[in-house]
Amino acid sequence: MATTYLHRVVPALEDGTLSPEGLDLLERAFESLALRRVVEASENLAEVVERWPRYAPAQLLLAEGLRNRQMYDRCHDRLRQAEKQIPDDINIRLQRIRCGLLRYGAASKNAKPLIEELERIVEEDPDNILAHKILNALDTK
Repeated sequence: MATTYLHRVVPALEDGTLSPEGLDLLERAFESLALRRVVEASENLAEVVERWPRYAPAQLLLAEGLRNRQMYDRCHDRLRQAEKQIPDDINIRLQRIRCGLLRYGAASKNAKPLIEELERIVEEDPDNILAHKILNALDTK
């Protein structure tokens, strides 16, 4: 947690991507999750995303909650919106692909462009562990 705070939260507070109020909402979301109050945590995260849409960790946490509840269509749509706000964030891009593959199924025609995009990412960045994990999870061979 300290590393995340140092490398993700402090820079976001310094550049205005997140405010102290947003940090408070994030802390409340984490407390709610610890108490298994998923709806309350999701509401806090949704507010952070709405008010500070360029703070990628909140976008990813909100999407993860949707994915974990098997709400793949909402997860995919949420991450497409996040990509518009933060187009250069590779983690948002990869998680969008992941939720899209879960949404459509790897064997569907809708998944083909997602798989091709994922393969391009792996080719361009062969050290990206998450991209490899997603690609390896596919049963396309």
